[in-house]
Amino acid sequence: MIKNNAKHFLVIGIVGLTILLITYLVSSRPTPPVKPKQETVWTVDTERLSRVDRSPELDLIGEVESTQQALITSRSNTTVTATPFLAGRDFRQGDILVRLDDVEVGASLIQRQADVQELKAAIAEARARHQANLETLETEETLLSLTRKAYERQQRLMKNQVTSEERSDTALSALHQQELAVTNRRLSVNNFINSLAQLEARLKRAEAQLTLAQLDMAQTALKAPFDGRVVTMRVATGERVRPGDPLIELVASDSLEVRAQIPDKWVPQIRNMVNQNSQVSAYAIIYGEQVELKLSRIAAAANPATGGIDIYLSPVSNTQLPLGKPIDLHVKLPYQEDAFTVPLSAIYGDNRIFVVNAESRLQATTIQRLGRYRDESGKERVIFTGPELKNGQAVVITQLPKAVTGLKIRSRQEAAKPTTSSINEPQG
Repeated sequence: MIKNNAKHFLVIGIVGLTILLITYLVSSRPTPPVKPKQETVWTVDTERLSRVDRSPELDLIGEVESTQQALITSRSNTTVTATPFLAGRDFRQGDILVRLDDVEVGASLIQRQADVQELKAAIAEARARHQANLETLETEETLLSLTRKAYERQQRLMKNQVTSEERSDTALSALHQQELAVTNRRLSVNNFINSLAQLEARLKRAEAQLTLAQLDMAQTALKAPFDGRVVTMRVATGERVRPGDPLIELVASDSLEVRAQIPDKWVPQIRNMVNQNSQVSAYAIIYGEQVELKLSRIAAAANPATGGIDIYLSPVSNTQLPLGKPIDLHVKLPYQEDAFTVPLSAIYGDNRIFVVNAESRLQATTIQRLGRYRDESGKERVIFTGPELKNGQAVVITQLPKAVTGLKIRSRQEAAKPTTSSINEPQG
């Protein structure tokens, strides 16, 4: 019993001693130094604000169209004999673009000329016959008067029983025949007007057909109606064509213009510029070359396909625009005075930028956008105003994913030593 108690106290003592030793070791180990938490500093690009007078630009998508694009068709059944101007070729007014065989057309022309000559001769004959009828009518009426007197004399003789009944009947027959002759002659004279009208109507019809035949003949040597360029040649030499078949498609050199649709919010401003006789200018980059344009007119009605308002711009100089090509168009809006500009990358959302305060921290500022433009290097910049902005303030022009007011930044342009870290890499 005494042995068991002694063993029990010995175990308790060993356990207690072990606990004391562990507690001592834990409490006596060295404490590592605590590194204070450093605030994240973002290295960004900045730009100093300065007031400028600048014209904003409205970026649109335009398409080159023509106000004078002609598709010329055949007027007759014939054969193509020559196509001297192919697609892409320039031509001058009066140049022969397509030649057609004139044999069949010439035969038709001769026939129409003969019809006109025949009807003119018929009218001349009818006039001569009418003149003869007038003269004959006078003679016939004189004969009728004499025949009537002879009949009346026979009647008197019959009463006196001096002549025979046979002679009286012969006189009556002669009277009736002469009356019939006068009636027929008068009918011919009176019907002359109707006959002449019919002949003249037929002559007009024949002359109209002759005119068409002459046009058909003239169109066998198809001449250019204006200065321009061939868009498409639709036929080849030796091809048979019928009336209405397309031959060649043309576009006038001075008819090319750019059509573009403007957003609704800019329509009043463009209209005001036009009403104030202000020149609305624009430019487009076509195949690497800047082409200057000017507003020629504004559509009177909304585009039925899109519901927007279209504007039409023509080149300032004699520039060959590529017909049907979509182009990037930049319309210059009214001048803005005492405004600021920054790169497009400085804009957050639609109307917010971040200025840098004296403690190198970001401060969000609301702006009023006035438009955009492209600088000499072709980079897009935003024109804006803001009541809280001043000359010389630094603006962040780097897009930060977590930009908020109070964020600590370091300006790459104003840093004492250039840093090679990424623009969005925090500095710790």
